[in-house]
Amino acid sequence: MPGSGTPVPAYFRAVTQTLNIAGTMLILIMAVAVNADVLGRDLFNHPIPGVLEFIGLSIVAVVFLQMANTLHEGRHVSNDIFIHFFSASHPRLTAGLYAAFDLIGALLMAIIVIYIWPIVVENYQGGYYAGTAGV
Repeated sequence: MPGSGTPVPAYFRAVTQTLNIAGTMLILIMAVAVNADVLGRDLFNHPIPGVLEFIGLSIVAVVFLQMANTLHEGRHVSNDIFIHFFSASHPRLTAGLYAAFDLIGALLMAIIVIYIWPIVVENYQGGYYAGTAGV
């Protein structure tokens, strides 16, 4: 339950914050790359090769790098007005609902992993390449 004061190991906090910092740095690198590409296109009529592919793959990386810290800090976008309405009067029900939400999220993640893993293995073994060949 968010804000329940459940103790979290210090190493977990350090890991999630480190991943969050890495995601933030990647966002800054993406911003520099996009601006350099725009300037290269406008001033020299020569874009930087690979920026589009880099941005496309980096967006996914940023989401996954920052998700753990976002969830840990309780800052994920949610609509829990309904739950907060009765959280003071029914704390067990509130905890049960949060547990159910967490279980549903874990099950959905497991389903994604189960169905995506064979594709990941196939692409890795097949030498799948994202982007423009030779760049």
